[in-house]
Amino acid sequence: MAVSDSPGGPYVDTGSVLVDCESNRLRSILSFRDDDGQWYFFYSRNFTNAEPGVHIGTGIMVDRLIDMTHLAGDCHVLCAPL
Repeated sequence: MAVSDSPGGPYVDTGSVLVDCESNRLRSILSFRDDDGQWYFFYSRNFTNAEPGVHIGTGIMVDRLIDMTHLAGDCHVLCAPL
């Protein structure tokens, strides 16, 4: 995770890992605030045939953000490969 005082940077690596990129094969990220003010963290990841019952391809995941540097740890698949 990287932080900055300005959206334009410069950004500094905090050394903190929000999502384990290696095991989740992280592809892209987006934070979104719901109407109730709750923030959510969306990301796409690759699924492989190493996962039983899952088709190979890219899916979309979501988890609730406790704050801007910590996930709730209750990740859900929103869209899985067909």
